[in-house]
Amino acid sequence: MRVEPDPAIVTKRLVLSRIARDDVDELVAMLLNPALYHYIGGAPASAAEAGDRACELAYLVDPPAQGDGFGTEMMSGFCAELHETMKPAEFIAHIYPGHAASEGVAKALGLVPTSDRVAGEQVWRAPA
Repeated sequence: MRVEPDPAIVTKRLVLSRIARDDVDELVAMLLNPALYHYIGGAPASAAEAGDRACELAYLVDPPAQGDGFGTEMMSGFCAELHETMKPAEFIAHIYPGHAASEGVAKALGLVPTSDRVAGEQVWRAPA
């Protein structure tokens, strides 16, 4: 029997929960706030520019759970949500060459390897 994790973490002052569709507008407003970039650099994109950009994908799967398809399932759902809410131009992943599991997830998402490299990792791309 599989037990689903509690969707929230409760601290003294906060309730941390998964991002839900109802949270998207608030999240976008935060990401468009110039004050967010004061210490990290850069500047916010406009909502229109955000759709014209790529979403860079990354994920982790706990080692005991690896090999059971969780990476593909998780990222398929995540990409579908991003496609519907953010409407990015493309998806990008940076994958260490020969990492068969990540390459399998990328292929399942429709990403294809390119000749581009970033920090030794191969860049995979797919139009969103």
